[in-house]
Amino acid sequence: MLRVLIVDDEELGAERLAELLKESGSARRITVAGNYQEALKAVKEEHFDVAFLDIEMPGMNGLELSTRLMSKNPKLFVVFQTAHEEYAKEAFDAGGVGYLLKPVSAQDVDKVLTRVSAYRKNTPEEVRLMGKHEGRYLLLRPDDLFYVKAELTEAILRSKDANSRIRRKIYELEELLAPHGFFRVHRSYLVNLNKVRDMKVVEQSKFQIHFNDIDDVITSSKDGAKMLREHLETKASKHA
Repeated sequence: MLRVLIVDDEELGAERLAELLKESGSARRITVAGNYQEALKAVKEEHFDVAFLDIEMPGMNGLELSTRLMSKNPKLFVVFQTAHEEYAKEAFDAGGVGYLLKPVSAQDVDKVLTRVSAYRKNTPEEVRLMGKHEGRYLLLRPDDLFYVKAELTEAILRSKDANSRIRRKIYELEELLAPHGFFRVHRSYLVNLNKVRDMKVVEQSKFQIHFNDIDDVITSSKDGAKMLREHLETKASKHA
């Protein structure tokens, strides 16, 4: 059973979708938000499995909102709904798993819920991060990333082809990505150890880190290098 968030500034449309979800029997709990502020408040208070987002809304449209919601909950599945067909490509580029045209039918809802259930069954622990790059939204898995860099109120996600931005603190990303081989080597850097080619010791016993497939080079802090040595030695002793 799914915990569902509906975000739509049209009350009748939201009510119609909520009724269809109830009739489907797949929703355990349904929360309705009339704007992006209510939606952001709702995700602070509750964990949702799927969000149905209207695309055209005042203040912040559904495409922008999806980035915010998925940065807070990378396991959230997003379904976009709109009266216009021309947003389809943007919606799927933004990581949507469904695109419903209004007026939404019961068959439309059943199809997209079946798709969401299949994704949840096949990738129940998958972590996805939504990064913004030159007006596009990239849906990234941990294995797509070489490192993460903290920058003011955002973080930069370094993948092979782009630097994308996510509105999330690096300590939050550290907790999320640690099980996927990431290690904090500097107050501003998380490194995917699975992507490291080699490390060179430089001044003050810091590590200069080189990666496979990209030319970027980053330097750890002195404390970061010390903790990384201890981390690798501990892992090695466990497999000895």
